[in-house]
Amino acid sequence: MAKYARLAVDAGARIIGGCCGTSPEHLRAMAESIAGYSRGQAPSVESIVDTIGPLTNKAPSADGGPSGRRRRG
Repeated sequence: MAKYARLAVDAGARIIGGCCGTSPEHLRAMAESIAGYSRGQAPSVESIVDTIGPLTNKAPSADGGPSGRRRRG
């Protein structure tokens, strides 16, 4: 999470945080990582993959609708 936070800052993010499931330890690591950190060069997709691993998303369905995800009612 600390490496991810720095990549996000380098990409231009101005708000860094978490989502459900983010632990206080994750937030602490991110905060410590970016405290006093100066924005660097925007990362390439390749450098992001090298740092945090492959980017994965489900491909959209052929008809453009949701790909296996159920919508909440």
